[in-house]
Amino acid sequence: MFTLSDFINLPQDENIVQEYGGFTLKKPQNAGLNIALTTKRLILYGFTKKSAKSGNLSLIQEMRINDIKGVEIYEKKVPEMHLAGIGILFMAASFTGFLNPAPSVFQTLDTILKNQISGISLIFSIGIIFVILSFLLKKRELSIKFKGRSENLNCGIFSDKTVIAGGSEEQRLIREIGSVIMNIQESCEDALSHTGVEVNPDEFFEKSLPDEDSDVLETEVTKEEKNLEIKPKEPPLQLDEDYGDDFSESPDLSGSKKSEKDDYLF
Repeated sequence: MFTLSDFINLPQDENIVQEYGGFTLKKPQNAGLNIALTTKRLILYGFTKKSAKSGNLSLIQEMRINDIKGVEIYEKKVPEMHLAGIGILFMAASFTGFLNPAPSVFQTLDTILKNQISGISLIFSIGIIFVILSFLLKKRELSIKFKGRSENLNCGIFSDKTVIAGGSEEQRLIREIGSVIMNIQESCEDALSHTGVEVNPDEFFEKSLPDEDSDVLETEVTKEEKNLEIKPKEPPLQLDEDYGDDFSESPDLSGSKKSEKDDYLF
């Protein structure tokens, strides 16, 4: 059986954790299929007999192990289409013989069975048997889907259109693959947590840009607050004692000054 190392060169820091092989890919392509789990990736690769002999792959798709969110595998049984096709051919031949019994095969059957209707009925019955067998002898297939953390990862042979024929490791795949993926993901998280590297959130999240409206509002409020600041109370205006009102007399003015003021006014 072929393994991942027969087709792909892995880097030094990447190792194969588990590999499942012996499957036959039905959709989207007819090819042999292996599923490999490494310390960094999930790799599905397919090969035909001709491509495998030359060391080439006919298809490959991979996903980072930490991008896997879930796995869906369900088994279904489909009729054996080869048997159904043979049965349909026999039934079509019986209708042809009923319309035109000239072909030699029907003449031979007539000679053996001594009855033309019996020969046609025999051919039709054989066709019915093949069709029934195609439904009784259903073959098992697996529909497998690997869900990514984002929808753009759910494409190609990772999507729900992938159909594989059950191989020798079918049950082991169903039992183990989910737990193996979780173990690898947890191992990666533990390795990162023990490195002691501090993560700067600014490197992964965009800095929030200031809002233009909030800046304008904040500026206006600041100006108003500054204008409303309590100023020290100014002392009352002091009047000069030497001068009084033009229309009233100061009680402090002496008589001589009063007469001088009156002379000035008149």
